[in-house]
Amino acid sequence: LIASRKTLSKEGEEEQPPPASGNSFVDKLLQAERDLNSVEPPLRARGVVTLRHLACGLGGTHGSIRMSIPTDSHTANDDDDELLQNLIVLSIAALADSESYVYLAAVQTIAVIADQRPSRTLPLVVRAVATGTIEGSEASLSNEQQIKLAESLISIIRRRAAVYEYLP
Repeated sequence: LIASRKTLSKEGEEEQPPPASGNSFVDKLLQAERDLNSVEPPLRARGVVTLRHLACGLGGTHGSIRMSIPTDSHTANDDDDELLQNLIVLSIAALADSESYVYLAAVQTIAVIADQRPSRTLPLVVRAVATGTIEGSEASLSNEQQIKLAESLISIIRRRAAVYEYLP
């Protein structure tokens, strides 16, 4: 975790990670993407956790994040779909990580995204498991990613079944 706070430059000097330019959804998404591309596993894990927090913001559970998403209804829906697609693609890409705490966090992040937007996420995840490709992306999934995504789908189904089991 110390590596997630500081990085070493090529000369061996301590260097602070670049600060996010703001607290908007897009800035946090870009920071998460930078973290996911890091060679350090704790930074990659931090990136996945940031994605999960952003996913919670799509549902309006974190007011400060939700407020940073455009409020015009037509634009907000289009932007939300694009942001949701970015969250899903980054989370699925994190499934390829060799560190278990990174890819298991990605499995849970995909489940959280599905909790927030099930009608958009479930068909996308099911198609990705079945076909090995992500809708709207040129990326192809490895067999390992498909298996991990299937694990995420099982988690989504269990979470949704638990909610509907106790409804009157």
